[in-house]
Amino acid sequence: MITRLAELYLASLKRVDIVPIDAVRTLAAKQGIALTEPLIQFHERFAGYTEQMGRDVAVWGLVHARPQWLTPYTLEVFDAGEVLMACADAHPSYDYTLTMSGEFVGSGAGGPCESFEVKVERNAEVWRVMNSGGRLDLEQSTMPHSAQLAWIENQHLDMVPAASDKNAQCLANAQWLVLRHDNGSCTVWRR
Repeated sequence: MITRLAELYLASLKRVDIVPIDAVRTLAAKQGIALTEPLIQFHERFAGYTEQMGRDVAVWGLVHARPQWLTPYTLEVFDAGEVLMACADAHPSYDYTLTMSGEFVGSGAGGPCESFEVKVERNAEVWRVMNSGGRLDLEQSTMPHSAQLAWIENQHLDMVPAASDKNAQCLANAQWLVLRHDNGSCTVWRR
């Protein structure tokens, strides 16, 4: 279940025609791929939404009829020590992939996240800040790690549970939105 904010964010995105899930299942069977329930749910819920990333676009979904970066009507599977499946038609540098258990890898696209829902929640938090006149705060985002941790402690931030997981904590107050990654780095937006 996603939050009302995430629903509003999704409603703001352009949504294109999708390859229906029954066709995705048929294509998966032809390719010898056993679709897991998390992958099926991802496609049913999010396929066709277009995420703008600067000048680039990612069209979410497992299979696409007219992709720019993927093969049409094909599930793209990668073996990187574990099986990963492409989950968007996007430039490969964004690494839009899901594990078979539904974890979003997406190292160049806001990941990793325990689920695509968490990615959507994080996107929604940033969308809210940016649409209310906020901006990325490069000064806070690039300060030395120890100074950044001290700064965060002094801001009295509350955790945003829907946008937080084992990979990153999303923290916010009336002035700041902070994404604190498990590697210690932080991205900061000023409201």
